[in-house]
Amino acid sequence: MKQTTIKKLEIGDILYSSWGYDQTNIDFYKVKRLAGKTMVELVPIESKLAETLQNSPYEDMVVPYPPNEGKPFRRKIKYYSDRAWVNLNSYSGASLWDGKPLAQTNSHYGH
Repeated sequence: MKQTTIKKLEIGDILYSSWGYDQTNIDFYKVKRLAGKTMVELVPIESKLAETLQNSPYEDMVVPYPPNEGKPFRRKIKYYSDRAWVNLNSYSGASLWDGKPLAQTNSHYGH
């Protein structure tokens, strides 16, 4: 049987959340502090435009922009398969970002 290694969260890691109804929103969070073995303190961070897709004018590619941080908050670390994630609220959770730009609905879509 293949042994799976779970990636533990570390200070400085970036998490992302993809959520929305009729549109896709991407939110980023930075691990500010580990509180014991089961809790993490996160801060929301802004995103910035990485590129606008030429073949899809309805989507933008975004990446985190860590210089501007929001108010810290704590969440319990959970594990699904081989990855850590946190439940943010009733409609979204966040997991470790892989460093690649993520697609979200363009802010001008539908205007």
